Amino acid sequence: MIVSVAGNLIDDYPKLAAILDREEGISALELNISCPNLESGCSFGADPDVTGEVVRRVKQNTALPVI
Repeated sequence: MIVSVAGNLIDDYPKLAAILDREEGISALELNISCPNLESGCSFGADPDVTGEVVRRVKQNTALPVI
């Protein structure tokens, strides 16, 4: 199963990744970065720096593949 992770704040993503990392049956995490980013007023994916920050922080909190 691939789980889609979404959030309104950058901190939401690594927190959810850490929780999901402990669950059985998950093959990968998909980052829904088209969600509105309440910290910058645009979607996460519209800003390459924010995208990189989200991915970096998620990868620090999970051993699962991130797509």
